[in-house]
This record gives sequence, C-alpha cells and structure tokens, in this order.
Amino acid sequence: MTARRRRSTRARLHALIDNLELPADWTIEEFIAAVEHKRGRPIVRLLLPPTAPVGLCGLWLACENHDMILLRQCSDPAVEHHVVLHEVSHMLLGHGRDPAIPAVHWGGAPGRGIDLSAVRAARGVSGYASREEYEAELLATLVGLRARVDGPRRDPMLKEL
Repeated sequence: MTARRRRSTRARLHALIDNLELPADWTIEEFIAAVEHKRGRPIVRLLLPPTAPVGLCGLWLACENHDMILLRQCSDPAVEHHVVLHEVSHMLLGHGRDPAIPAVHWGGAPGRGIDLSAVRAARGVSGYASREEYEAELLATLVGLRARVDGPRRDPMLKEL
C-alpha cells in the first residue's frame, strides 16, 4: 500500500470516528455505545465456545436484531478490548461476510443465545492479510489511541491540570 493511500485511509477512518458525535473525553465503552446507537441495535459480547477454531481470537456475528461479538478469553483485558474494537470496526466499515470463515456448527453453545441460522454475516480475527482486515485493525488502533482510559483524566476537576 502506498504512503498516499495509507494517509487517505487514515483520514477516512479519523472522520468516521469524528462522525459518531462522541463526548469530548470519551472512553472505549462510550464509543461502543455510540456505535450501538448509530446502528440502532445492541452489541452483545460473549466468550467463544471451546470448540471454536484454533487461532480465531474474535468473531462478529451480524444477527437479525443485534450484533454479537464472540472473543477468546484472555488474561489481558487490553487485548480483549482491542479484539472487540476490531470487530466493531468491521461493523462501522460495512464489511460483510468473511469468506475465510466456514459455515461451521460449533455444537451449539447452549444457553448463549446463539442461533446460527439467524446469522446474516460473520467476520473473524485470525489474520490481517486482506484490505478489510487492515482497515478494521487500523480503525481499532486509532480508537484505542484516541479514547481516554478510566482514571484521573476522567475527573472533570483534574482535566484542567
């Protein structure tokens, strides 16, 4: 990818974040809530079932009335947040079904509310070779860099210091 095209992509992704009408000092959770509001549908987060393919660390399922993000349990919350942001980025970018994800039935996942027959599109984080994966990864990174984290910077009195 050329340097000019990367700048163009980066500018487009920054504009996408700016168009969400987030508060001046927003968190990742507020970003996800803004995406839910923009899309008019909730985003449900669950753990991937143990029978999910090895190497798959996140999966977005576009269901009829909601979006579902399934992620592999990780001991690092920052990694889990990034995987969620990556999948939300696919939603914002209008990416459709990932042809690399086979229509596999993972033995249900009872009690998780996953009706695979209602899934209209699926995207998974397992590699970054395609343009769509590159864009989603870059948007997730930009969101992570621009978002505030919990702590003193969130306190209105301390922001002035």
